[in-house]
Amino acid sequence: MIDHILQVTKTERVSCIGHSMGNAVFMVMLALRPEYNEKVQMFVGLGPFAVVQMDLDPVSQLLLPQVLDLVKFNKNTKATDLFRRKKVNPFVIPCWSAPTICVAILTQFLGKDNDHGTCANLMPIILGYFPSGTSNKNFHHLLSLREGNFAHFDYGTSEGNLAHYNRISPPEYNLTRVRVPVSLYYGETDSVCSTKGMKAQVKALPNLVQVSVIKGYNHMDFLLASNTRQALYENIMEDLKTAHTINNANESNDLPHNKMNIFDLKEFRKTAIKSLVKGAKEKQKSKLNRLKKKYKTKKLEIKPEIENMWADIKTKFEERKLDKKLKEENFLKKDPKITVEY
Repeated sequence: MIDHILQVTKTERVSCIGHSMGNAVFMVMLALRPEYNEKVQMFVGLGPFAVVQMDLDPVSQLLLPQVLDLVKFNKNTKATDLFRRKKVNPFVIPCWSAPTICVAILTQFLGKDNDHGTCANLMPIILGYFPSGTSNKNFHHLLSLREGNFAHFDYGTSEGNLAHYNRISPPEYNLTRVRVPVSLYYGETDSVCSTKGMKAQVKALPNLVQVSVIKGYNHMDFLLASNTRQALYENIMEDLKTAHTINNANESNDLPHNKMNIFDLKEFRKTAIKSLVKGAKEKQKSKLNRLKKKYKTKKLEIKPEIENMWADIKTKFEERKLDKKLKEENFLKKDPKITVEY
């Protein structure tokens, strides 16, 4: 994808943005193919899945082994299998009818449901692609990384790992090879990529330039929240505009405090309401000024017309008055006994 974009656009480097597994894919690419550091200007990770600590609720923790056992029987050989690519995902139909229920079910496993508003009508679109198109192996791989060990796929036996890696346990991905400037955004209530694993992720990357925690965001809010523009996208655009250079900010175990941003939803609402009120007042004032200006212009335009109209009326009135007087004078000439007083 990167090579194709560079070839078509004739540019030297491209910036990348990844959500969840998109972050893992990017990190794996640079760990295994470090030459791509020269082709990427910057990477932005949303709900970054790599060195993670899942913070699942007790119910999800209890169900997880059963889910993994069930997935083993899903061989992706039949059209009805869970991960098989389909023209129309059957999940789309119920979520088209009741999108808010689908969001509620999804957030049960991906983090706390918050009150900042959700674009639930996007759910059928997302489910048009998810979870079809992946595999059992990929599903198992992602869940095996939930305790912070960002490593290759574990084949489950010493023999399987020896055959593939020449060692009894899968090797970890070497993230020191990720030299691209990286900006990460975590959700405060995200249970899949929780803030518990944030420090380990920061320490693993040699060129992390910024870490943000979005208050009240779960794992799906990066895609579905109604305030993503103000809380997220405007900051990402600023990240991409900034020229970053390699630094050693992450040599210590501490987070880069001067680069930690907290997005406060309540403060955002206050600011948004003030901005809306101010905008409405300015709009009303501007509209009133336009009307005044329009009235003044119209008044100047119609003033000569009104004056001409009154002049015409006055002239006609005088003409009629004179005409009446002449008629009466003619009438008196015919009959001198009649007198008329004016």
